[in-house]
Amino acid sequence: MKKRKLAAGIAAAALVAVLSVSAVYAGNQGKSVSALWGEILKQSADEEKINTQSADDEPLYAVGKDVSITMKEYEQVKSFYKLKSEDDGQAAKDADKEIKQYNALYAAAVKNGYSVTDEQVQAYIEDMKLQLESVDNSEDIQDVIDQFDSEDDYWAYEFTVYQKQLPIQNYVSALNDEYNEKAVDSSSEEAQEEWDTYFENLKDKLVKEQNFQNQ
Repeated sequence: MKKRKLAAGIAAAALVAVLSVSAVYAGNQGKSVSALWGEILKQSADEEKINTQSADDEPLYAVGKDVSITMKEYEQVKSFYKLKSEDDGQAAKDADKEIKQYNALYAAAVKNGYSVTDEQVQAYIEDMKLQLESVDNSEDIQDVIDQFDSEDDYWAYEFTVYQKQLPIQNYVSALNDEYNEKAVDSSSEEAQEEWDTYFENLKDKLVKEQNFQNQ
């Protein structure tokens, strides 16, 4: 049975890739990509602790019909792509696409009733803790955790991430279940490819509906 993966500090769905391969090193820094990603998340968590601005006052990257994207969100995703050795221009392009799709999905999730309570988020976090030893990227996740002052600090940060991520996951899971019900053989490779195409088209459609305006 294939083990599942956990994604640390997701700002967008694709960020699971940064923790999908162990023993990957960046440049001459001698640190794993997951450790470098952990440093970025730790910095973000520290900034949130000392940030005295209200959410309404945060610098914005883009504004959509139903949702706004902070500059911090965009820069975090851009940092992820630069960890993958993309140049600044390509990282900016990929981050722009990824963060707009992510936030468009979040807006659609909320609109379709997939909001979550703090209790539901905490329950999910507790399940992640239990699953940590059994996932196939546990060493990479531990690399991320080790960059924080404590494990509790790491999970507190993940709580803020999953306040937005969990509604998206629940929404996408429901869409996938609905799609599979109509498939002749949902387990086939062809059905998976069709779902992937459908999902990519859906994300593009949702982004267009938001009509994001870069600030």
